[in-house]
Amino acid sequence: MKKADDHYRQGHRRRAIWYYRKALKLSPDHIAALVNLGLIYSMSRGKHATAREMLRRAREIEPDNPTVLFNLATLTAQAGDAAGAMALLEQLEQREPDYADLHYNKAYLFAQDERWEDAQREVERELDRNPGNMNALIMQKAIEHQLKNNSPEPPQSPR
Repeated sequence: MKKADDHYRQGHRRRAIWYYRKALKLSPDHIAALVNLGLIYSMSRGKHATAREMLRRAREIEPDNPTVLFNLATLTAQAGDAAGAMALLEQLEQREPDYADLHYNKAYLFAQDERWEDAQREVERELDRNPGNMNALIMQKAIEHQLKNNSPEPPQSPR
């Protein structure tokens, strides 16, 4: 695994994949190998289904593993399954409510569904946890803009 991790950190994806697969042959339930293969494949064009499969296998072995849940939620959202992604994030939240970027990702999913108040609540939770999260700060401004522009217009006075 050390060689696989070294190649992964150095950006040598093909070599890392080879070593991670070798580790899985020796130990098919090796969580780190499954997760890292999932991450590598998620960055490879045309390999998102393979990435999700690696993370699904890892989840079968460790259903409450926060790293597995977060990365599987991200890939599930990228595949267009917002409800599935949200279910995974909610499971993660029950396990680790302060997991990095958890609330940012929930805010993103709520915003995609135009649930602006929910998105605002989640982005504020993310910023409470990490005030310097630039993506969350940008999202917060976008959500505020949507809330301001989508608010019902006040009734007009009769003429």
